Amino acid sequence: MAVFTPNTAVYLLNTPLEKDQKNQLDFASTTAQHTYFSNCIKKTYSSFTYQRKDNVIRVPDCIEDLWNCNYVMYQNTNFGSKWFYCFIERMEYVNPNCTNVYIKTDVFQTWIFSATLLASFVAREHVADDTPFLHTLAEPTPKIEMVAKTAKTWSWQAQTPAQFNNDYYVAAYATGTGISPVSSVEFTGNVPTSGYLFIALSQHTQLLFDTLVQQNYTIDFTTVIPKDAVNAIQTNVSNIFVGMDKSESSSWGGDTQYTLTRDLNTVTYGNETYTIRNKKINCYPYRYVEMNDFNSQSVTLKPEDMNGSTFYLHSESGSNPSLTLYYPSYEGQVNFNESISINCFPAVPYSVDFYSQYLALNKNSYEFERLSNNYRSAFAVVDFGEQMSKGKVFEGTASLTDDYMRRLGRNAMYSDMKNRPPMTHNAPTGNARFGMNAIGFHINEWYPKKEYIKVLDEFFDFYGYNVSTVKVPQYNSRPSWNYIETKEINITGDIPQDDMQELKNIFNHGVTVWHNSSHFGDYSQANAPTP
Repeated sequence: MAVFTPNTAVYLLNTPLEKDQKNQLDFASTTAQHTYFSNCIKKTYSSFTYQRKDNVIRVPDCIEDLWNCNYVMYQNTNFGSKWFYCFIERMEYVNPNCTNVYIKTDVFQTWIFSATLLASFVAREHVADDTPFLHTLAEPTPKIEMVAKTAKTWSWQAQTPAQFNNDYYVAAYATGTGISPVSSVEFTGNVPTSGYLFIALSQHTQLLFDTLVQQNYTIDFTTVIPKDAVNAIQTNVSNIFVGMDKSESSSWGGDTQYTLTRDLNTVTYGNETYTIRNKKINCYPYRYVEMNDFNSQSVTLKPEDMNGSTFYLHSESGSNPSLTLYYPSYEGQVNFNESISINCFPAVPYSVDFYSQYLALNKNSYEFERLSNNYRSAFAVVDFGEQMSKGKVFEGTASLTDDYMRRLGRNAMYSDMKNRPPMTHNAPTGNARFGMNAIGFHINEWYPKKEYIKVLDEFFDFYGYNVSTVKVPQYNSRPSWNYIETKEINITGDIPQDDMQELKNIFNHGVTVWHNSSHFGDYSQANAPTP
């Protein structure tokens, strides 16, 4: 029978590790591990008999001298070189020179170098790549209060002539064959099937309508157009109609572009700039972009689904002109679903001189009658002289009188038309007045209030991200610490079954592994992934 000289080494230590296994330390090697724990020794004992696993150690010290010890490392030197690391579960007073120390194996430190982690379902982790928009899975975070920062505003409001003059063109849609228009347009519904668009500076509104009437155009409808909606039109105050001068470049519509600049590293609260540590905060629902009008329309854009930062303001002509703000490239495809429109631009009241309109609509007949009257008058003078020479003074007098009376009647009608007040079209009814309340678009950036963004950052500092994927768990991808939580992790290695299951439970319940013992528990340390 072999006889062994008692030679087990037992050390009592003080370490930051606790038996709840919520936090652990990792080391590059067993040598580094042994070195660290050797520096934590408070009591040293040698020549003990064989130490049984998860049992009791009877040490020759009073319990009062051991309160600063919470950890044990021991080595049964006669049976191998392996060190076992244990938590002190409790201590029991025996006598002034003896204390029972009950131990429980720290399966992480004891067996981690013997364990091989296999592909498993990883629920949460501190990711190795924290590129913005790479991680978008939902998180179990509380409701977040948000604040908005307006990035861009288009606003149209007109209640006074000055406001209309500065911000708007007047558009008239008319049919006819007179002066050159800006462009040909198509109508539908109860209006002509084709016509022309004329645009004038708003201060020349009445002159626009008068000229259209004088040029024998029929005005089908009118409206105002925000200058933002009409691109590439060169104007000056001497032009009655934009586009009459062929040397000018004119067009209706086109898309105005706006590029949103987003800072994915910081947010601003007044004069304070907050630096985001965890880039998932840039994703919805913690940050997002909103398009809205000044009323009830709103479109929310998730930053992770936005391809680029360019928005477009599009205009459409017609009897009911519209402006549309849209974001064309969303969720990986080109579409126009992410848009809002406004089409509440009012018709423009205008007055038409009845006499001028009649002359314009009947100018050919009027010119023929004028020439005919001159001819008839001249002929009547000659005819009257001939009648006098023949002594037939009164012959033909009745016909001449009839012609004269008809001319007097027409002249009276012209006089009545000339005296008739102008006819007003599109005038507001009742107590309404011509004007336009504020309408327009906002592009807003929403992000959490300062208190909430700090809470989010701290949550992700502690628990990483929801990744919910199958992979080989990694717990050393960050410089200071890693949180790792798995579901039914797969591990192999020469580890006793009870300890193997306990080691699996540590990962399945979630554990924070600290990489630098001097920073243990210090979440103020920099922990961004290494580029």
